[in-house]
Amino acid sequence: MNVSTPDSPTSDQRHAEAIWPRLIELPVAKDYRVAFQTATGLAVRYLPAQGLSELERVSGPFCAMIGACGMTAIGCPRKARIVRREDSANGSVTCVCCVADVTEVVVPIFIGTVHAGNLVVGPFTLRSPTARDITAMERMVWRRDPSATPNRFAHLRSDLENLPVITPAKYKAAATLAGLFAQHLSESGNRLLLEAAGKESPLLQKVQHALKQHDTDAMPLGTLSREVGLSPSQLCKQFKKETGLTLSEYRLRQRIERSKALLLNHRVRVCEAAFEAGFGSIPHFNRAFRKMVGCAPSEYRRQSAVANQAKDLPIHA
Repeated sequence: MNVSTPDSPTSDQRHAEAIWPRLIELPVAKDYRVAFQTATGLAVRYLPAQGLSELERVSGPFCAMIGACGMTAIGCPRKARIVRREDSANGSVTCVCCVADVTEVVVPIFIGTVHAGNLVVGPFTLRSPTARDITAMERMVWRRDPSATPNRFAHLRSDLENLPVITPAKYKAAATLAGLFAQHLSESGNRLLLEAAGKESPLLQKVQHALKQHDTDAMPLGTLSREVGLSPSQLCKQFKKETGLTLSEYRLRQRIERSKALLLNHRVRVCEAAFEAGFGSIPHFNRAFRKMVGCAPSEYRRQSAVANQAKDLPIHA
């Protein structure tokens, strides 16, 4: 008998982890990094989900930079670092170092309901480093590595002094844009997930053909199982095995994707998008949409409109 441990990855996690490398190699992901860095002057990188755990094991962004210089990145013994979960729908995390308030913003990216990775903005500071900050940094380095050379101190001092310094308003604007794009990446990941399931699952191809033949995805389970030549229980079991999704989850995702496309047209009312996508009631649509997408349909429409315009809007300090 196989017993899964709490650390064993689920089928959903395995599928999301397989999609993540493909997601960050999409042209849109690469183009966004260039556009964001050009518009804001801030660095952007993508980390897999475990990357957040790695980030939280160090004192903060600047301590991670120290680790990159050949020193071991370790937790601050005084626990001076602040990790704050923002009061926002995207669940972003702000990491602030004890040295000069060096900051990074980490926004989670979900594929389905799985936290697959993170979009990381920074490091940057909200104020210019002072002589006291330089002294504190040098003392910290000396405590951790008494053999540190003058060249290493000079290199770290230069890194600290050359970090971007941004205003609170610019920080807020950059964090908002990062959250909007993380949502867009999540949607792209969901589409990749469905495409991968279709390519890898002969049964899904049969299901899709049957639904297309009848021009509906609301076909009763009994009818659908007869169309593909399986019993209802066999269909559900085999579908989950091949795709990593239950049949009901797959059909729900398809409806949500259709509704999202419809919501991009501002002339289509939310209720019209719900019924045209195959939902039988507005409350059910709202609950399912919020669960799958992370926000209400009306908020998704607003955020999508902002995201579509963001690339044309310069960010001013």
